[in-house]
Formats: sequence, structure tokens, C-alpha cells
Amino acid sequence: LSSSSAASDVYKSQLHRPKETAGKLGISLVTLGKWTRQGIINSRKIGSRVYYTDGDINEALKNAFRG
Repeated sequence: LSSSSAASDVYKSQLHRPKETAGKLGISLVTLGKWTRQGIINSRKIGSRVYYTDGDINEALKNAFRG
């Protein structure tokens, strides 16, 4: 069974908590929250917890530093 849904893609890549994601991006948690609300980086909610995938982080790096 192969599914191309976004949900299955989330489980294929590693999930990162906000603190770890902010550290990888070199930004504060406040800035990560702003970027998430502004759509610069996508987040995934599982229950009440927020996670970011490797793909989300890489895409945010590309978008944030485009010049």
C-alpha cells in the first residue's frame, strides 16, 4: 500500500520539536512562532503538540534566505 497523502509523508521523515527546530534554523522560539504564523515554515500538529519535519526546515531555509 502506498499513499501520497501529506500525513504519510510526515511519518516518513523525522519530526522535530520547536526548540530543536529553532536551534537548527539559528533563530529564537519567538521568531519560529512568527515564521509559522506567517507561513514561512510549515508545522504539523499531532494532538496538542507541534512538530516540524526535515522538509519543513529545509524549505524554510530556502524561502527565508532567498535574495
